Amino acid sequence: MFKTESFRALLSPWFLTALALLLLNDFALKTVFANAITGKLSDFAGLFCFPLFVSCFLPRRRGLVYVATAVTFCAWKSPLSQIVIDLSNSFLAIPIGRIVDYTDLLALAVLPISYAIADHKENDYGGPVNRTPVLASLIIVSVFAFSATQFVNERGVTIDRAYRFEMSRGEFERQFRGLEGVNGVEIEKQTDAWPQNEYPNVKTQPNTYYVHFNLNEKYCDANDLGIFSSIRDDGSRIVLEEFSSIHYWCPTAPAQADKEQLTSLFEEKIVLPLGGTLVK
Repeated sequence: MFKTESFRALLSPWFLTALALLLLNDFALKTVFANAITGKLSDFAGLFCFPLFVSCFLPRRRGLVYVATAVTFCAWKSPLSQIVIDLSNSFLAIPIGRIVDYTDLLALAVLPISYAIADHKENDYGGPVNRTPVLASLIIVSVFAFSATQFVNERGVTIDRAYRFEMSRGEFERQFRGLEGVNGVEIEKQTDAWPQNEYPNVKTQPNTYYVHFNLNEKYCDANDLGIFSSIRDDGSRIVLEEFSSIHYWCPTAPAQADKEQLTSLFEEKIVLPLGGTLVK
């Protein structure tokens, strides 16, 4: 049973309202409205909730928790975090990203208010009833909100085009890896990804390869685009097959305009520099 006074702050109407607002904004308002207000709302709600939540577990380190939250938030919203983002995107299948916008730092104004609520000891929110189930549920919902909000803006579009390159696979791979902005390249033979002794029902082609890479281009809230493709080796010719997928970070749902713009970007940065032509 949660008897520590610090956990009572999670039952405060201020924390509950901010947590509900964080979830509502990330999972509904951003998609419906996608404007400057919804863009900032998660920062304000998140900065109010997160340090208050963490300080419930570290009541004697409350001040440190709030200072660390402020410093980390400032670093994340600055160019300093790009090194961490690039490192993460070299390992993650779906990229993370953010746009450097120093007006986001206005959200730091909620930290003193949040600290005051966390430090408030007079009111026993929830009354004399056994609050263990309620607090346990709140902890689970809070962890979900803080983690899910990092991935709720992931989007993806599919390129319904195939391209032909008049070169060998070795030459294609060499030129491809040398393209400006391309990093984290992984190329795997389809038969290696789906070995027949383990996946006898999966139809594979020995001359087809899966390609995964990141493209260092800004689009919406993404600084890197995660791209999945497959290529077919026809000997002296390479075919980049249909249904390449581009994953990016954006507060609005995928739209036809996104698909058209990202297809054009894909052709400009990948296809044209390698001398590719559209397969009709």
